[in-house]
Amino acid sequence: MAMNGVGCWATARIMGVSLNTILRHLKNSGRSR
Repeated sequence: MAMNGVGCWATARIMGVSLNTILRHLKNSGRSR
C-alpha cells in the first residue's frame, strides 16, 4: 500500500509538471506569433 501510494503521488506530480510545461510552451508559442 505504501509503495503504491508513493507511485500514485509521483505519477500525479509528473503529470502536473508535464501539464505546466505544455501550457507554458503554448503561451510562448502564442506570443511568438
